[in-house]
Amino acid sequence: MIVLGLLLLCLSSQANAEVFPDDDDDSCHIQVKIIKDMVSKCGERSSSSEANFSAKTLEFVLKAVRESNGNEIQKFHSELKKELQENIGTISKMVSDISMNLEATRRDLNDLKSSSIRNSEKDTSHCPSDVSNLTVLPNGKKYLFSNETRVTWYEAKVLCEMQKLHLASPKTQQDLTTVHRKARELTFVPWWLSASDARSNPGQFFWHDGTSLSTNSLLWSEGEPSDYGQGNEACVWIRSNASDKLEGSKCSSYYHYICELPAACMSHK
Repeated sequence: MIVLGLLLLCLSSQANAEVFPDDDDDSCHIQVKIIKDMVSKCGERSSSSEANFSAKTLEFVLKAVRESNGNEIQKFHSELKKELQENIGTISKMVSDISMNLEATRRDLNDLKSSSIRNSEKDTSHCPSDVSNLTVLPNGKKYLFSNETRVTWYEAKVLCEMQKLHLASPKTQQDLTTVHRKARELTFVPWWLSASDARSNPGQFFWHDGTSLSTNSLLWSEGEPSDYGQGNEACVWIRSNASDKLEGSKCSSYYHYICELPAACMSHK
């Protein structure tokens, strides 16, 4: 408004000068210059204000975008974490269920194996026709101590079965001591027995008839069994020049072996 007033004043003065020319012409020029300066300064202030407004507006918008994106990212992260936890819980339950089913199946197979062996032992047609080469020990059981050649546990198992026998299964300390004493009389060598974790989980030992041999059993020598769960099946043996306790070793090792007459055949011959 001030600028407009000054402009009008200048124009009025210029009109009067044309009618009544005098020294006021210089005064008008001075006023015009002053007005130009004021307009220029006003424009500068206006441009500065607009620039400040634009900068503040941009800053506000960017801040709003950052806050909005931050909230969205946090929300997405929370949802993703929740979904991941739910999936982990579901998978863990599935693994647990599968493990339980496998364990139940394994027990059923062992029970079936034990039942099959017991039934086969009742059939005397599976008994050897000649047992004169067997040694009767104080526990009343008959054994074959083969110390002529060393074989793997797998080979020893087959050799016993070919004679309608099975690898010895001294499941009590009394039977173990009895078998160990006889082995000691023959020679100081290691002897295979029937227990192993072959075809089962590492460390889960079973005798020939499926009876479990716990790793916590007092029949084990101190520190045994130690050679299992290393990618190899472990089989049980005794050392005749050591204590009357069980030891474990790789089934592929070469030892002598002890066969035992099945219980069902004891009264057959």
